[in-house]
Amino acid sequence: MADLQNGTDFYVLDQLDPAFPLAMGNKALAARTFRRVTTDPTLGIFELPSGEPACLDLSEMLNEQLDTSSLGDIETRIRRVCAFDPEIDSVAPTVTFADRKLKVRILITPADGSAPFALVLSVDAVTAQVLNDAELG
Repeated sequence: MADLQNGTDFYVLDQLDPAFPLAMGNKALAARTFRRVTTDPTLGIFELPSGEPACLDLSEMLNEQLDTSSLGDIETRIRRVCAFDPEIDSVAPTVTFADRKLKVRILITPADGSAPFALVLSVDAVTAQVLNDAELG
């Protein structure tokens, strides 16, 4: 039987697969979280009824004046935008910055009570890549 915890979603991460494969469980939750932290907030794709954006673009942050003192703010912003997903109980992001790249580890605790899992990203000024795709399920 299919794992229906955490919903079903298209599994679209760092590259568009023309087959638009479906994902369930942790993979679906990881795909939504990836899009939530890599989507330009001015597009209005993830938006609250108030009109406030419920996403951020980590790549765009690298085009700003970013240094290690900004990492706590980025972690706070990740927690904030992930809080809008009803399938997520909590997230614990850890962000490091070296060689003009962010390495982002987001420990996701699903709202259904299943075990937490990590989504690990490498983000530069142009792209975001999932580093632990094979571990997501």
